[in-house]
Amino acid sequence: MEQKEFFYRFSKAMYHIDAIYDNLAKKTKVSINMLWILYALDDGKAHSQKDICYDWSLPKSTVNTLVLNLKKNEYITLVQIKGTKRDLAIELTEKEKNMLKI
Repeated sequence: MEQKEFFYRFSKAMYHIDAIYDNLAKKTKVSINMLWILYALDDGKAHSQKDICYDWSLPKSTVNTLVLNLKKNEYITLVQIKGTKRDLAIELTEKEKNMLKI
């Protein structure tokens, strides 16, 4: 397969995957950015807001707003990261973990 054909197929597959996530966001009435954050947090590892911004190419202001909303609705907790003064790890609560299993 030549390079042009590979990238055409790859781009088409990425577009279809994005469309699936967009449809899921619409059905669950969750913003696509919120869905990406929940997806990022569902890997069982600790993440800071800085990590999510970097890994998922989301603006700091967007991530901060979504994290505050998730915390307000008790879907996440914020835990001090050892060895840092200001960095907080974002962790899913049991409420959210159960919702993501559905």
